[in-house]
Amino acid sequence: MQQRAQLRETVTARMEFLTSYNGMKISKSDRADAERLYVQYAYKEYLTQMKVDNKEQRVISSIEDEDFAKYILEHHPRWYDLAHKTEFQLTDVNIKTEK
Repeated sequence: MQQRAQLRETVTARMEFLTSYNGMKISKSDRADAERLYVQYAYKEYLTQMKVDNKEQRVISSIEDEDFAKYILEHHPRWYDLAHKTEFQLTDVNIKTEK
């Protein structure tokens, strides 16, 4: 069930003109939540795919980082618009490290 919810949120965030999903209307609040979660998910996705020796090195200092921008624009073209809209901050996301 969680995968269905995540899929709905992802599709809702990526398709700004979508008004319903699977027969259910997308409310303004649903869209806002979906966009906020999508921005966080995409950022986490970038951090987890980084090729680093140590998991603590999975950080970027700015959303203007060149490698980050290239990845995000290729995989998540609405990300910067949504990050601005949702007032995303790098501190909004925590990556859990395995021990």
